[in-house]
Amino acid sequence: MILAVFLISILIFSSICVVCANVSWDNEMQTVTIKSAEKLIKLQVSMLEMYVNSEMVWFDVSTQIMGGITLVLLRAVSEGLVTEVRWNNETKTALFSHHHQL
Repeated sequence: MILAVFLISILIFSSICVVCANVSWDNEMQTVTIKSAEKLIKLQVSMLEMYVNSEMVWFDVSTQIMGGITLVLLRAVSEGLVTEVRWNNETKTALFSHHHQL
């Protein structure tokens, strides 16, 4: 089995999620904050964890800065925002569906 790891620019992510979340960057603390109606997510560069509403969640790849661009693990952040993430291997496409909590 091949596991794919997808990192996405926080700028691109904030453009995609403009309707579901507010994304901010703290340069001094090297921290990304993503706030939706239901969730508050914090990720710090080089750390293997993120906080979702103060609960620690571990993942395999840290938030990184490459070429001056902040990259976050797409699946971790998407699932943290209550987004279903599915992979279509035939078309090599990631599919995302945002579900609001009641």
